[in-house]
Amino acid sequence: MTAAASKEHLCWSADRTAYLRNLDPADRTAWAVLYQSAPVRNESGSTSLSLNFPALIVSAYANEPEAIARRVVDILNKHWDEEPEQQ
Repeated sequence: MTAAASKEHLCWSADRTAYLRNLDPADRTAWAVLYQSAPVRNESGSTSLSLNFPALIVSAYANEPEAIARRVVDILNKHWDEEPEQQ
C-alpha cells in the first residue's frame, strides 16, 4: 500500500470483542486491535474488501483496555508505511 492510500484507509482500528470464553459473561468483553487491508479496485471496476480480523486482544484484566487498544492503533497507523530499520 502506498502512503497516499494509507491516508484514505486506516489499516488498524479498535473495537470491543467477546473473546475469552471461560470467563463469566460480564467479564468476557475485551478490546481488539483489528487489521483490514485497503480495498483493491479490480480491472472490472468492482472493489474487493478484505476481512477485518483481530491481531491483538487486550483483555479486561488490563488497566483501561480500551485506552490501550486505541493507543496501539494510533501507533500502528502512524508508522505502518515506514520501512523497518535494519540492524
